[in-house]
Amino acid sequence: MTLAESIVEHAALTWFGDLGSFCDVLLVVRLRETVLWLNPTIPKGARVRIADVVTVRTEQRQNP
Repeated sequence: MTLAESIVEHAALTWFGDLGSFCDVLLVVRLRETVLWLNPTIPKGARVRIADVVTVRTEQRQNP
């Protein structure tokens, strides 16, 4: 049997959601990879900053 990454990701998100302590689960590594994929020409520092801003805003939304 082969496990696709999307199956594992979906299972993890469901599990975290069922715990009740997470409204949103942010996969930081996936976020950084996606920012790179969407913006391959911007400097690494800018990509890291984008991921940091999204992470902080998500944390603030979870803990008002």
